[in-house]
Amino acid sequence: MTAWFDLATFRFAAGEPKIFKTSDILERSFCAKCGTPLMHRYVVEPVGPDRAAIYIGTLDDPSVAGPPKYHAGIESRLSDWMILEPSVTTRRTEDNERIAAAWENYRDQIGDGEAPPD
Repeated sequence: MTAWFDLATFRFAAGEPKIFKTSDILERSFCAKCGTPLMHRYVVEPVGPDRAAIYIGTLDDPSVAGPPKYHAGIESRLSDWMILEPSVTTRRTEDNERIAAAWENYRDQIGDGEAPPD
């Protein structure tokens, strides 16, 4: 699970992560010592590089993420593995206008009809 944080106010407690650019629009960061995945962020507009999805299990205090507000990427959820509270809004990845626009722009640039896995 991830929680979105403004990178202007988020700091790592020890060191800086290594970054792997998985596509022209997405970067993933991981611990340089042990390889633990830490976050991912879109590096293009309209999503923008100023926010990142931090994996909440890596936080010293996961409660800073607050309660879940929505579950994105519902199309790949394992329904018998993860049961959500009925009050949590769900949505498909393509229903997020900013992320859908970023992928559309990327597909236009590379001339391919398929988005790469992230």
